[in-house]
Amino acid sequence: MLIGTVGLSAQTNCSDYRIGTFEYHRLNLKGNYIVERTDSTQIEHDLVLGTKAVFKIHWTSDCEYELTHVDGKIPPMLKNLFVDDIRIKIYATADDHYSFMIIIEENTLLDSGRLYRIEN
Repeated sequence: MLIGTVGLSAQTNCSDYRIGTFEYHRLNLKGNYIVERTDSTQIEHDLVLGTKAVFKIHWTSDCEYELTHVDGKIPPMLKNLFVDDIRIKIYATADDHYSFMIIIEENTLLDSGRLYRIEN
């Protein structure tokens, strides 16, 4: 699935998005989320369901990272697929957000979206 990249930089500066508080709306799934990220942990708050999930974050390259579920309610997309680990690939950045793809099992695209910075 491709999503529009109007106004996005072809170059990526992913290091700006490693730590902070973000908001995102998934394109293929219902829900609004607040994400709190440190250098080793990502906490996702589902604002619709009132739940949270805690993940260990491991950056595998400048613009790719893996999330491993460690606590809290397993997000429906992972529970339904019986996977605990997902790979995120950032493919474009802008001043206040980045566009990403969620990948599982041998490069299968699960979802895509944009993550917007709300705090550093």
